[in-house]
Amino acid sequence: MHPSFIMKYFSTVPILFICLLLWSGLAAAGFNSTPTDLTDACDALARRLVHGIPDGKSVAVRPFLSSGGIRTLLSIRVQDLLTNALSAVSPRKFHVVERLRMAELDAERLTFGASTGEDLDEWARGLKADAVVTGSYGEADNHLNIHCRLLAPESGRSLGAAHVQLPLTPDVKRLAHTPAPSNATAGVFEAVSGPAKRGKPRGNFLRLFRVQEGKPVAFFPGDPPGFRVGELMGFSVCPPMDCRLYIFNYDPRSEDDSVIFLYPLPQVPARIFKKKVSCFFPASVDPGAVSYPVEAPLGRMVVKVIGVEQQASYADLVDGLEWTMGYYQLRQKDLKPLIHRLALLPRSAWWEESVEFWVLE
Repeated sequence: MHPSFIMKYFSTVPILFICLLLWSGLAAAGFNSTPTDLTDACDALARRLVHGIPDGKSVAVRPFLSSGGIRTLLSIRVQDLLTNALSAVSPRKFHVVERLRMAELDAERLTFGASTGEDLDEWARGLKADAVVTGSYGEADNHLNIHCRLLAPESGRSLGAAHVQLPLTPDVKRLAHTPAPSNATAGVFEAVSGPAKRGKPRGNFLRLFRVQEGKPVAFFPGDPPGFRVGELMGFSVCPPMDCRLYIFNYDPRSEDDSVIFLYPLPQVPARIFKKKVSCFFPASVDPGAVSYPVEAPLGRMVVKVIGVEQQASYADLVDGLEWTMGYYQLRQKDLKPLIHRLALLPRSAWWEESVEFWVLE
């Protein structure tokens, strides 16, 4: 073998070695990473499903089901995060049906006594969706496995499939074991989600805290707020824009099929809350009050805040609502008008955030 050939051969080895290292590093970053939380998992699902969505068509995401066919909080959370992840795809040549439109369809069925929407074809037609993502999840070996398929409802043809596995953290396990709302009004209202910009979580404008000796005590980051009956609670809101606030509190499993407004109150003039200025409740309603007493029933409760931009041309969200015992109430018949008013607003003119907490013995 000629010496010049040997020198040339050995000079290419380091270059090939470096290229292999770079390729393996890029592959690991782009294809072999394991999701660490639900947001990462749904981003990964979206990246794999997007190739099967036809250009110029619309896609909707169904609530996912447990391996036993049960709908839980995780069903709703995965639906929401995957909808956001698909909306964040760029460049995007398809349309994503927003959660607000799905809530509007559910409100129509609830109000007018139509079917429950479990039929995939009928559900897709109601949303004018050309493709639908359906899926399930199950626990195994301290991991959560999420499987989904992209379907064309009219033909039943599969357009794609995806699967991810992530660690079964206490938070994910709690979501997977908490039933979805059985209160019909709360169930639809829970699906009312404000626009998430570029797929990022809506967020951290609403914070709950425990009140001790008249002072707020924050919960540890990542811990779901829990209050024992008799403890005192409060919350703060730091809006991202000058806006009117609508604050709701509801028991998702209540026999009384309604959602209560904590603010505004019928007898108190509504005010404008300033951008990035924290306001504390109930003090913002009654300066002499610093907390709410925590009462039964036990279980999951939800506080939801909707903020509507000060300059937005809109009909007040409490217009036409009934009130008793000093509070406005949102009932089945009120859902569709409220959702319709929100749908008429520009995406940038309103926001929403929900925080769940548990009432303990």
